Amino acid sequence: MTAMAELRDRLHELADATTAAPRPDLPEALIGEGRRRRRRRRRALSAVAAAAAVALAAAPAVLDRLPTSAAPAPGVGVAEPGEPTTSEGQSPAAVLPDADVYSGPSRGSLAGDAAFLAGMAELPWPEMPTGFEQPPDGPRTVVYATEAAGQRWALVAVDAGDDLVVVNWFAGPSGASPEQMEVVAFPETLPRSTPAALLDADTGTVLIVAAPGDRLEVSPRPDVDAAGTVGRTFEAVPTAAGTGVAAVGARRSGWDWSVRVQVQRGDDTATFLPVLVTRAPFVPTPTVVTLLRPAPGPSPADGILDGQPDEILSQVGLSAEDVTFTALWAGDVPATGGLTARVRLLAATLPSSAVYVTASAGVALDETSFSGFTCGAGVLPAGAPIAERTVALRCTSPDLVGDHLLVAGPLQGATVQLIAANSTVTAEHDLPGGAAAIPVTGAVSAVAVLDAAGAVVAGSGVVTPLSLEDR
Repeated sequence: MTAMAELRDRLHELADATTAAPRPDLPEALIGEGRRRRRRRRRALSAVAAAAAVALAAAPAVLDRLPTSAAPAPGVGVAEPGEPTTSEGQSPAAVLPDADVYSGPSRGSLAGDAAFLAGMAELPWPEMPTGFEQPPDGPRTVVYATEAAGQRWALVAVDAGDDLVVVNWFAGPSGASPEQMEVVAFPETLPRSTPAALLDADTGTVLIVAAPGDRLEVSPRPDVDAAGTVGRTFEAVPTAAGTGVAAVGARRSGWDWSVRVQVQRGDDTATFLPVLVTRAPFVPTPTVVTLLRPAPGPSPADGILDGQPDEILSQVGLSAEDVTFTALWAGDVPATGGLTARVRLLAATLPSSAVYVTASAGVALDETSFSGFTCGAGVLPAGAPIAERTVALRCTSPDLVGDHLLVAGPLQGATVQLIAANSTVTAEHDLPGGAAAIPVTGAVSAVAVLDAAGAVVAGSGVVTPLSLEDR
């Protein structure tokens, strides 16, 4: 585990403790950001577990016994790999060697303001919370200082030995003095060869600090076409001495996992997430979710699922006006520790008419603390309206007791048959109202939905696991 990953994990643990009070010397905005990152991290881990646990054929078998309209065409719904990315907590240092990003003269439009640079180098850093390693003593270096998007920004570094530095981002109003500059992100420990990047969510401004000679590009969001194929488009960023500023549009979700920064150094390329900074208080995005079925009885964990649309928006990099949300099913499944998880299968129809489906779970740990995570995700190609389609998505998480296949089909559905890759029916389960969570152990490639008379009324291949957070 890298030093940066260890620091983030310890931050997550601290922010997840409901009894922890914010320290007066650490900005409350950063504590809030830590809580959001912790919630997001749990979802990311669950999605990765789902992808690893479910080994399905790339294209489910087309079954003669299903209606023609229900059988998926070869390759449909299987997204091609997008651009390579580096997950949170991992650095691109291994593929960008032989450069020192943090030495040399200060860079940026304020590099000639000697008084400002001297003041920033002397500015004290906030004391880290108990349990965190304090940044090392030693002279601070102002690596980058600039005015952008009506703000003044500075990246300050201190040597941490072993070819590592600890970096801290500061921001203030245009024309701010050093005393008016505030820490806007938690310090990160980075190899000296690793670039730093920041996304200002309020303005959509991306700041990148790499090595002189590096080529910089930015992608504002994953591209999902009508076939369900996922890729990315990167645009070149004007560069001065390895630094650059790009605009990707303001982000209105509580966190963002859609923007990617790409740095090319010689023949090597690294793609990674910028650090997210937001100064405005987070207000959940107003979204309309259409219910295909009556909602289950109230659950203490329902509030967790209220953030599911915002979670999707943070991955696709779109506003609520660009995405149509449909709740296909919601219900309860057993969670570990004798608890119960409220799970919802949500479909987000994207501008291309492709559909991103996710399964999110909320668990009430006690009367005051809750856990939220994603247990499955995938992309369907454009086709019939989602209300007329059958969706089968596997829900997998270490926080749940076993795997469940979430099936949502026609309302007249009464039972569902689980079908293996060789077209063999392996099990049959009740499907009240055409939807349910079905406990499963082995691989399932497709489902057939039957009405009360036993006639097949719909069917579908199981959604190929794919989370846009990794694309």
